[in-house]
Amino acid sequence: MHNNSLLSPAVATTLFWAAAFVCGAAHVAIVASVVRSTPRRRLEIAWAVIPALALAAVLVMTWRRMHVSA
Repeated sequence: MHNNSLLSPAVATTLFWAAAFVCGAAHVAIVASVVRSTPRRRLEIAWAVIPALALAAVLVMTWRRMHVSA
């Protein structure tokens, strides 16, 4: 973590994982509701899964940026 941060590394890490968990839970609920709906439409499932994959990519990039070697 950079020295100019307003948060301690422990607080930043805790907030990161809390946000990741909440976003993950929301996407699981969205995908589950789309899959349970009848009839199953591929386009609706794709519109639910694509943002989840994009969010996972942002999570990975953020985690890597938080832990860059100085």
